[in-house]
Amino acid sequence: MKLEFGDMWSIFGQTDLFCITTNATVKANGALVMARGLAAEAKIKVQNIDLKFGELIRNAPNPYYFIIWKRSSKRSIAAYQVKDHFADKAKIELIEGAALKLEALAREYPSCRFNLNFPGIGNGQLRIEEVLPIISILPDNVHVWRKKKRRMKNGQNRS
Repeated sequence: MKLEFGDMWSIFGQTDLFCITTNATVKANGALVMARGLAAEAKIKVQNIDLKFGELIRNAPNPYYFIIWKRSSKRSIAAYQVKDHFADKAKIELIEGAALKLEALAREYPSCRFNLNFPGIGNGQLRIEEVLPIISILPDNVHVWRKKKRRMKNGQNRS
């Protein structure tokens, strides 16, 4: 795994698999709830992504952890589940399940580049120290993104 800092959208369209952390809440209209973080940005940038992921999740066998939407012959987007319900705190077991699937895929395709926003630490309310040991299994062709560090008033770094 390679840790990256900055805007993950900077590599959108230049990567083999763009992974977005999500939940598994599908609305009555069939759309996945994508209201916060990178998922909310994706809903704005990628037309009908909420409907496509909603459809894929409804048709996925349980448990759902990692769903891929192949948008073109070379570029795909994945929903990497960190929550069951959008209002929940992220769950370590979901992050681990998705990490195992992403690890297997990345090892199967070592020449491909995979990008994932750091799972569970934003709206998922988990600490980096809780999640890092789980995702450290990911090989070096997986790039895990965080926003740039910001300096707090007391001089400490904040992620």
